[in-house]
Amino acid sequence: MRSIGSSVDDMLNAGANAGLYQYINSKKKKQYIFTTKAVSDHPTSIIIGTGIIGLTSAYYLAKSGHKVICIEKREDVALETSYKNGALICPSLLTPWANSDVPKNYFQSLFSSSSKPTSVKVWPSTFFSVKFYRWIYEYLKNCTTKAQIKNATHLLTLSNYSRQCLDNILNENSISFSRYSKGSLQLAIDPHIFEQLVEESKHINNIQLLSTADEVIKYEPILKSVKDRLYGGVFSSLDTNGNIYEFCCELKKILIEKYNVQFLFNNEIKDFIVTTTIESRTNQQQRHVTGILTNENKKINNIDNIILTNGNYVMPLMEKLNVYIPVYPVKVKIDM
Repeated sequence: MRSIGSSVDDMLNAGANAGLYQYINSKKKKQYIFTTKAVSDHPTSIIIGTGIIGLTSAYYLAKSGHKVICIEKREDVALETSYKNGALICPSLLTPWANSDVPKNYFQSLFSSSSKPTSVKVWPSTFFSVKFYRWIYEYLKNCTTKAQIKNATHLLTLSNYSRQCLDNILNENSISFSRYSKGSLQLAIDPHIFEQLVEESKHINNIQLLSTADEVIKYEPILKSVKDRLYGGVFSSLDTNGNIYEFCCELKKILIEKYNVQFLFNNEIKDFIVTTTIESRTNQQQRHVTGILTNENKKINNIDNIILTNGNYVMPLMEKLNVYIPVYPVKVKIDM
């Protein structure tokens, strides 16, 4: 197996080497090593999860000549996170969820009974979860100004790349998914938020700063009734949206009919098939994931790549390999 969880670009790169993952062992630090084995002219790639990320990964891999098999625990594609997502394609939204305002705005309401949108509620059972504390530690490490700037830069690069990948798919195929491309309008309800928008806009193209409430209302007249609460805003003409579920259903048809991608629905990964070898030069033990076994007792061997795109379900799956992934399920409710 070449790697687990690599980007599509990495997998398309024939020169990719080993993927390193931290081995869970508090007593002794180790590295869990997945080395590149010989890859055929038409490598086999397994994609676990068939939401928007899984299907678009399948598209680019199949297009480049990979034999692609998608494994999905549900009865069809996009029935989890991608079913009723916000579906915003907005490179202008750069503020990471882990940002410098989080500790100040949210932790004061951690145990509050307030119904304000900023309130944070934690299930009592969560306080007994080691995984939660491990994740919250990593999360808070990214709530510094330095980390926020760094992550915002990465988000901008990723957003522009994702937008280009989407445009490529749409230019090459006829896909209808209720797309609405008239830009986005971010609103500032206090001077501090407006200053943040101004700072972020310095890194984005096709942005128009709206420094007064009157300028905001010109773009969205319906906001006239809340004019006294507006301090300005930012309009981005490049932002767009669409229905993710519709897109995924359309893309599934293309993957099957045009690229012979195989789908295994109602299947979950029961276990990984792992072989161990000894590197002759270094005498180092190396573990190769060479196959998978599903709950339907389907065995797939001679795998070159495994791509994990199954959201929160990635954690228990990777625990089978003693690999820690810093992902934790968080449910967000936005009061409008």
